[in-house]
Amino acid sequence: MLVKAEEGQDGTIVSRKHCLITKMNDKYFVQDLKSVNHTLVNGIMIPPYELMELENNDILSVADIEFRVVTKGVSKEKKERDW
Repeated sequence: MLVKAEEGQDGTIVSRKHCLITKMNDKYFVQDLKSVNHTLVNGIMIPPYELMELENNDILSVADIEFRVVTKGVSKEKKERDW
């Protein structure tokens, strides 16, 4: 999953290609793509192109937008229905 966007209505700036979320061996990782406003996990800035594992309930910050990571408790049926 590639996280990308443009300037939001509130002035939020997210790089066109900001970060990449990858699943490997049933684990999720995020990689900052040398974004201007950085990618953070639980307040820790990820160096460009370094993989950082995402765990359940981590807070992923893309510029000044925060996402809560949910990796447990979502059934396969629900995933397929919602996506």
